Amino acid sequence: MYSVAVVEDDDLLGKYLYHEFTDAGFGIRLSRDGISGLRDIQSNIPDLVLLDIIMPGKSGLEVLEELRNDP
Repeated sequence: MYSVAVVEDDDLLGKYLYHEFTDAGFGIRLSRDGISGLRDIQSNIPDLVLLDIIMPGKSGLEVLEELRNDP
């Protein structure tokens, strides 16, 4: 089973993505802000990461930059 990390601060969109991915057979982890999302991604590396751009704590672009710089 493939895993997906979704970092999204909009509850409605997060729930929608959660249901769409689980219905398609993916394992999904949902985070509500960039800081917790980054922590989750680094502790359990997913197959796919979906990042919202504008979020509290860290933006999606900041999370992406940190992930790219983390060997």
